[in-house]
Amino acid sequence: MPNSAALGKRQHRRVQKSCEIEFYANGKTYRGVSDNFSIDGLLISTDNLLALHSIVSITVHLNDGSTGKLKGRVRRVHKVTGSTAESGQTLERGMGIEIMERDSNYIKFFMSLLSSSIKL
Repeated sequence: MPNSAALGKRQHRRVQKSCEIEFYANGKTYRGVSDNFSIDGLLISTDNLLALHSIVSITVHLNDGSTGKLKGRVRRVHKVTGSTAESGQTLERGMGIEIMERDSNYIKFFMSLLSSSIKL
């Protein structure tokens, strides 16, 4: 596991992979894209922002045609696209999601991303 300085506030490693996302909340279906995944969270780039702490059901469309199913809670909302003064990092308009439940397809997907991102 990476050291705490490398992770910042995060407890788990993040990996980059772009996937289409559908998310369901308040009786509506929305779409977005994620390119930032961890075992316990993801960032959804979307113009359809939900309220902080909203519970959301998520379908991740995986590259092999299958889907991963998640249940999560909105932990961060980025209302504007831009860079942060603290990190200089560019933030997309969207939401940071804490994953509360994940299916086996998502776990396999994430583990394959993690293993392919490790440099020997």
